[in-house]
Amino acid sequence: MPTHQQILTGALCALTIVAGACEEEGPTTLFDEKGTWALSKYDLGEGITNIDLPERIDQFLLNFDQENEIVSAAACIDSMDRIDITESLCDTGKFACRCFTYSYNESLMVWTEFQPEGNPAPPVPDEDSGASKPGDPFSIQLDTYPESSGTYRFSGLPFGLFSSDGTSSKYVFQVRGNNKFVATGCLDVCGASSGEPAAEM
Repeated sequence: MPTHQQILTGALCALTIVAGACEEEGPTTLFDEKGTWALSKYDLGEGITNIDLPERIDQFLLNFDQENEIVSAAACIDSMDRIDITESLCDTGKFACRCFTYSYNESLMVWTEFQPEGNPAPPVPDEDSGASKPGDPFSIQLDTYPESSGTYRFSGLPFGLFSSDGTSSKYVFQVRGNNKFVATGCLDVCGASSGEPAAEM
């Protein structure tokens, strides 16, 4: 039998539903991903490594458009058409773009790649690599990275993105200002919005 408290709660919800007071809460997330993030460290299987050349700093970027649930990724292209995070000289001012839809709950993101018209096709892993193919959902575990503020570790990225093997590679990203990403042109490629500027760090 309902208690007086249950009856009262139900009545209050009925009276205030227009204001949204009884709507279900959205997912709980480890951090507010909105805006631009720069690769600062990575582990390609040989331990954690810092971005080792000044020219590569802030040249491997992610941008999260929360409203449209799009992740845009930008990797600098050098004069020899390299985009590898350990090889590119980042000397052309041009970027390769990759685009993903995403969902995010607690410490888990799931990205699904899509190919905008006119954008080059993403690389496809070998059948026996264990890596997901472009277009298949890809799960990323997230953790805080205590050595720096505003910094988070991504355990895994889709195959080929920032030299990822698609299975065991790990990355550390730190928040940046959106102006760094707008210059890449990848927001337009992915059909994403820059939203409000993120805090510069």
